[in-house]
Amino acid sequence: MTAPIGSFQGLASGIQWRDLVDQIIEVETARALTPVSTALGAETRRIEGWDALTATLTKARDALASLKDGTAFRSKSATVGASTTGRALATVGSIASATPGRYSVEVDNLARAEKLTGLGVADPVAALGITGRFSINGRAVTIEATDSLTRVRDKINAVNTGAAPSRVAATLSSANGATRLVLAAESTGARGVELADDRSGTGGTSTLESLGFIDSTRTLNTGSDGKVRSMRLSSTTLAAAAALGISVSPSPATILVNGRTLTVDLENDSLAQIVARINALSPNAASIETETEGSTTWSRLALSGAVAGDGSPGADLVMEALGLRVGGRASNVTQAVTFGAALTGFGGATATGTTQLTDLGVGSAAGLQAGDVIALSATDGAGAAVTYSYTVSGTDTVDDLLASLQSAFAPGRDVTASIVDGQIRFTDSVSGDSRLAINLSAGLQSGGTLDFGSTSTTYGRIRQLAAGEDALIRVDGAVITSRSNTVTGAVGGATLTLTGEEPGSPFEVSIAASRDSSVATVTAFATAYNELVGAIAKETGTDGRLPYSSSARSVLGAMKGILLSEQVGLGASTAYTRASSVGLSLQKDGTLKLDATVFRNALESDPLAVEALFMSAGTAGNANVQYVGSASVTPSSVSNLIVTRAATRSSVLGTPFATYAAGGTPASITVTSEGSGVSATIALANGDTPAILVAKLNAAFTEQRVTVSASVEGGALRLTSTDYGSLGGFTVAYTDPGAEDPATQLGIAAQSHDTGLDAEGTLDGEAMTGSGQLLTSLQGLVLRYTGTDDSATSEVRYARGLAGGLAVSADSVLNVDGGSAALQVQSARTRIASLEKREIDILSRLERRRATLVADFTRMETLLSQFQAQSAWLTSQVTSLNAIAAGRAAS
Repeated sequence: MTAPIGSFQGLASGIQWRDLVDQIIEVETARALTPVSTALGAETRRIEGWDALTATLTKARDALASLKDGTAFRSKSATVGASTTGRALATVGSIASATPGRYSVEVDNLARAEKLTGLGVADPVAALGITGRFSINGRAVTIEATDSLTRVRDKINAVNTGAAPSRVAATLSSANGATRLVLAAESTGARGVELADDRSGTGGTSTLESLGFIDSTRTLNTGSDGKVRSMRLSSTTLAAAAALGISVSPSPATILVNGRTLTVDLENDSLAQIVARINALSPNAASIETETEGSTTWSRLALSGAVAGDGSPGADLVMEALGLRVGGRASNVTQAVTFGAALTGFGGATATGTTQLTDLGVGSAAGLQAGDVIALSATDGAGAAVTYSYTVSGTDTVDDLLASLQSAFAPGRDVTASIVDGQIRFTDSVSGDSRLAINLSAGLQSGGTLDFGSTSTTYGRIRQLAAGEDALIRVDGAVITSRSNTVTGAVGGATLTLTGEEPGSPFEVSIAASRDSSVATVTAFATAYNELVGAIAKETGTDGRLPYSSSARSVLGAMKGILLSEQVGLGASTAYTRASSVGLSLQKDGTLKLDATVFRNALESDPLAVEALFMSAGTAGNANVQYVGSASVTPSSVSNLIVTRAATRSSVLGTPFATYAAGGTPASITVTSEGSGVSATIALANGDTPAILVAKLNAAFTEQRVTVSASVEGGALRLTSTDYGSLGGFTVAYTDPGAEDPATQLGIAAQSHDTGLDAEGTLDGEAMTGSGQLLTSLQGLVLRYTGTDDSATSEVRYARGLAGGLAVSADSVLNVDGGSAALQVQSARTRIASLEKREIDILSRLERRRATLVADFTRMETLLSQFQAQSAWLTSQVTSLNAIAAGRAAS
């Protein structure tokens, strides 16, 4: 389509009107839009300026953190001296809270991990024919007759998984033709591999003996402190057998504790019940010890005094199942080679050492006669070849033959040759790994042979490859033991990591306060403050992004005021009340400088006063009043506290009873903490005394983290919340499948028990808010009153401190919800939004103005074009008329 002629600029008018339109729009843009764009740039720079100041101020505030909470002044350094032989036997860690001092340390013994070897077999995938159960570090393992050594390994490793692993790894080790099962503790300590037999269903056979982990001897599991301990259990409230993962038969059984007979029913009694019954017979003889591995807490029974079985088989089984009695591990196994043929003597009697060789035979097979040769081909325990020939004489006995065969072995790796139940056996003289192998053959003059049978080997081994040992150290003469070589709190609260042992060779560990850390922290703040000074000067200068901003400059004004002011709320006789008194001073140019010498001298003179000058803290004149915390708005102050009511705990006392009478199906009691909603439930067993119920309840409360405690008071059960105040109530509920009416027997109603009261008091005459023992003022000061009197007073001092005050000043700027920086940025963003809208409106108006001008000029071009066309036509008409007229005139 052909464009109209008016759309081509100047074609009719000869004027470059599009350039003219551009110039008009440019002028109007400069007048209307440029100020808006300039204002937008200024607001954008304003945001950038505040962002820069915020980053610098944040750095300064963060440098105050350890000064505010006081940790900057508690840094320690530690040095560890060498032993008398020049060795480094330990390193020190976790010294932040340690008590400075010099400590004499002696490492008598490092902790070591236990390692046991068990049964050795020729074929690790052949069925062992062993049936039984045992517990390893509190995890039950069941062995079936079809299990091979490989399968037993896998079953043991299966319980070393999950949330509560056994921490014992099983492997197979092959040597000298035998494959052995090896148990290795993953943790050091004397109790690295705890084993307990469950002989239920095995006819009294020890599964652990059958697997070769223990020998036939039994001893009490007595610690270095003389206490007899059980193995660890997974729960104090479950029945002990369930907590061990085993079953025990016969049950119950009786044992003796300090000469008193105790009935133990592992199928029904929990660890808490067992402890309660023991202490009822022998006060304070039993306790529950706990240990934590990862997220799992284990418990064990600890007994003081004499512990023994009553002579009954059941007593021994129960004590072994609990781990109070343990099998021997120190004995080693010697290798023995036994020939399978059952030799006979005269008349078919079982052969013995006195049997004459000429009477010797196998069943009805022909015997030996004088002149026959018996050949020995063997390797001794060390692997050396041994050969020997023995010629039978008419009067020789089996003992003569065995003595001669023994003599063939070299001293040091000799053997004992014997005949047991008619079978010839060779036993290595050295226990442990052995290469002993024997072959006997008898060449008869009659042309036949005497078959001694195939051999079976009991493989020798060191049963305990490494004994588990606790670390034992002496600190200033006091003996400390630890399951690991990391001894927590060993020296003044610091942790020692042991790297060597050297009995009788003490070395010194020195822990001292580190002044360098305190100086470095204050210096870091001064540096950050000075960066802030420079940043504010730059941003608020003529060429800055916040020129002449009073809001930005006020940041420094507030902080300078704190640095120059005397701190309120410090002790009346404190030595340091201003920053300058410890060497931290403002300079003429507004920067901050630390005189390290003055600061160090102040720290040496009164470190607590320097700490108090900087940190936010409170003190009280009454020992029953403690400072807990404060809010950012809490001002420094010296105030008067008046307590008008002490906090109490919810509690209920039942009625006295001797023993609980349960029905056929025992009832249970459930106690629920109303604050957390957590519950604990125990069964009410027939014959339970108040003391037993208390032990069961407290164990359940501890295990489930229920904030209630149980006690016996006048023969009755009392339940008391461990939380103070109105929110520390608890609810009691019962399940009663029969008609035993536990609420009546115990005298404690099934209902909510909310009798706790919150503390009440005033601070400088203003009422405080009570919550348990806590009292909170209107300005956020939090105090704890632990007294029991309903009337008490105390002077309370609270000091924000230099660091606290400076941090509050910084937060008033940095707070994202109402801080001055956030308000300034928000203001700028609001202004930017308004300007951007205005800019859009102006641009839209200018575009409309351009369109109008273009339209006007286009219409002008069109009209001019039309005028020019008409003029040309008129001109042509006039010319035509003139031509006609001229022609007529000529004619």
